[in-house]
Amino acid sequence: MATHPIRAYRRAQKPPLRLEDLANRVGTTKANLSRIEGGKRKPSNKLLRKLVAETGIPAASIRPDLAGLFFKPAARPARGMLRRKRAA
Repeated sequence: MATHPIRAYRRAQKPPLRLEDLANRVGTTKANLSRIEGGKRKPSNKLLRKLVAETGIPAASIRPDLAGLFFKPAARPARGMLRRKRAA
């Protein structure tokens, strides 16, 4: 299982940021943040905004299920634009 982005952020800090300290900074409990890192709970929209502001982690990384709200699909090229010209 991949490491949750919030846990990776905390461990990357020098010295590593304690779970309790980050929880206090964003206004939640240590237990709630632990559940989020463990994948057992998703942060509310309000908490998500606070986590993004505090850590700089993109919201789509913390809540991949909401990624469609953050990114617009790329425009498709016009028909025939991707065809390669044949060598003569």
